[in-house]
Amino acid sequence: MRPFLVAVVAFAGFMVASYAYADAALSVCDNTHQPVAVAIAVMQPSASGVQTESEGWFQIRAHECARVIDTPLNPAARYYLYAKSQSMTWSGSPGARTKDAQFCTNFSSRFFYFNRAAPFCFGDQEQMLWFIDEATKGTDWTINLYSP
Repeated sequence: MRPFLVAVVAFAGFMVASYAYADAALSVCDNTHQPVAVAIAVMQPSASGVQTESEGWFQIRAHECARVIDTPLNPAARYYLYAKSQSMTWSGSPGARTKDAQFCTNFSSRFFYFNRAAPFCFGDQEQMLWFIDEATKGTDWTINLYSP
């Protein structure tokens, strides 16, 4: 009887872990013939106003996918993406009609910035990131990058 109880508890723990992982988050698929480097940013409400985070570079091989946010998406947050390969760039467009925004990035190395948004990049390169509208729905989302 005891081994059965251990098996049930182990299975229940696996199901909780699987559900938590399945409930997360944001993936990017590189559907090109070149590796892609991806930066992401999140802007979300906080007790002190607005909290921003930007992080990169996630290296994604050609014809592969990677999770870039592995936590549940917050429907109140705005998610942004910038990607580059040797010959292509996926970025935002400035203008009053878009929700794209500028965030701090660092083209020379991996980075993680907390509450450092343009124009306070301190010598780091600021980059226009593209607003991911679908990610605000609070469900899993996959961004597919294609060659133009």
